[in-house]
Order: sequence, then C-alpha cells, then structure tokens
Amino acid sequence: DGNALYVAMADPYDVLARDTLRKNLPNNLKLKPVVASELVLTEAIDAAYGYNSAISKILKEIEEADNLNDVADLDEIAALSHPIVRLVNALVEDAVKIGASDIHFEPEENFIRLRYRLDGVLFTAQTLHKQHWNAISQRIKILSNMNIADKINMQDGRFGMDIGGRGVDFRVSSLPTVFGENIVLRILDKSSSIMPLGKLGFSQHNRDLIKISQRKPEGIIIVTG
Repeated sequence: DGNALYVAMADPYDVLARDTLRKNLPNNLKLKPVVASELVLTEAIDAAYGYNSAISKILKEIEEADNLNDVADLDEIAALSHPIVRLVNALVEDAVKIGASDIHFEPEENFIRLRYRLDGVLFTAQTLHKQHWNAISQRIKILSNMNIADKINMQDGRFGMDIGGRGVDFRVSSLPTVFGENIVLRILDKSSSIMPLGKLGFSQHNRDLIKISQRKPEGIIIVTG
C-alpha cells in the first residue's frame, strides 16, 4: 500500500524474520507486520504452492540417497533432518490438510500404494518404492509406540502431532500381509470434530425442525444411519 508492505505473521515480534524480510526489500518500503494465526498462514501457503511440492522433493532426495533404512536408532535431533522422517511427516500433513479421514499404506509385490479416504471414498495419493517401506513402517511404529520387531502380529497404537497450529491425533493399526505390513492411520482432527449445524448438509426445512426441537425444555434428538 504505497510505500508500506503489510506482512502477515504468526509472531510479529520475530526479529530474525523481520530482519530477513528487510534485507530482501527495497529501502523505500516500510515493513508493517500484522497478526495472523499459524493455521491461516499455512492454508494460504498450501493454496499458493500446492500440497505435494515438499513430498516430491523429499522423494527425489530419498531416491538419490544410498541407505535410509536405519531410522530406529535416530535421536530426536537427527530425526528432524532424516528424509524418511520428513517424508512420513509430509504425507501425514498432506492428508490432514486435504481433509482425509484415513491414510492407508498398502504394500504390493513391487511398490507401496498410499491411499487417502476423503468423504468416504478411497483414492490413490502416491506410489512409493518398495525398498523404503521397511524404514517408513518403522518410523510410523516408533511414533505409535508399537513393537518394530514384531511383523507377524496385528498391532494398535496412537500418536499426536501439531499441524498448522492445530492438534491432531492418529489411531494406528498394522496388519501383516503376504507382501509386508499393511498400516492404516485414522485421523482424529480435534478442530474439525465439531461442525456447525449449517455445515452438516441438512435442508433448510430440517434445520428449522432441529432448531424448534432445541428450544424445547425436554426431549431427545436421535440421529440414526
């Protein structure tokens, strides 16, 4: 706006970020930070640059690496930069951002099929190289506090992540198959678990009936499938 550049920031007091911005701006522009939530900023970045750009870069990095199978003994610092760890995080974040309810890792004879369930329908999101499945499955099981050595029995676990400023829980199940362990993650997004009445898909007539019922001092509304 004229000689002022308004920049949305989750932390307008981040001096390092502001200094970095100023280095890349013309001298005649004044920097005007404004506050925005981390969730809003993340969604704006995803809308502008797409969900899969980070995944594609990590997959390329993995293909060029020599040996990435050992993720069980990584400490917390080393895990942050490991491509397999970053790939699992990116795949999980991608599924949450598009609104998927489940993530299915399905090993086949020569590849791993990754499918998301969106609005009740499963669709293939990625195909991954079979040679990296051991490391990927290890990472998921470590996150879920499951036994990484046990590959012949069914297991259940869970873990939580902070994605774009909102807490998301994942319920994890593993099932042995002839081609390896099949792993399914159920996404439990706390921020989207309670929806307003207007977004539940009711017709205006039925919304009016529900509102009338809500005003009554007693009774019950039964929702059945």
